[in-house]
Amino acid sequence: MAALPSALSIEQYLRTSYEWEPEYEDGHILDRPLPSEDHAIVVDCVADAFRHSGANLFVLPQLRIRVGAGVVRIPDLSIYADERPKSGNTKPPLAVVEVVSPDDRYPILLNRLADLSGFGITYLWLISPEQRLVQRYDRRSLVNVDALEIPERGLIIPAERIFADL
Repeated sequence: MAALPSALSIEQYLRTSYEWEPEYEDGHILDRPLPSEDHAIVVDCVADAFRHSGANLFVLPQLRIRVGAGVVRIPDLSIYADERPKSGNTKPPLAVVEVVSPDDRYPILLNRLADLSGFGITYLWLISPEQRLVQRYDRRSLVNVDALEIPERGLIIPAERIFADL
């Protein structure tokens, strides 16, 4: 993510619309890599699996999440339990899914996941379409997993299902 040249207050950032929504960090807007076709296919598949899981989950793509006083992150998918968040929501989602884009850099992805984890998000997953790899972010580490799981909801989305359309 490259820092764009202009610095903004967080209020200015939150009032501004962008063609491809950047993130915000300490006065600077940060470009996000553009997704590939495989990225879009995986995001669509995962969103569909959560929506049709019967686990009473609400999936919102590309939602601005204010994780700190000066930091806004925009995960690929934010998953909320039991009810859709209202406008101006400040509660963390139950889960977040990030799908790796071709131009993503892992140190930046890890920092983003750390910010989201610090905000109190219980389940954080990173999915790499290119490597056909699903990882869970846990205690500042990525752990390879075979499925997206939310045990208290009885939800399991196997990796094979995530990559089936690639």
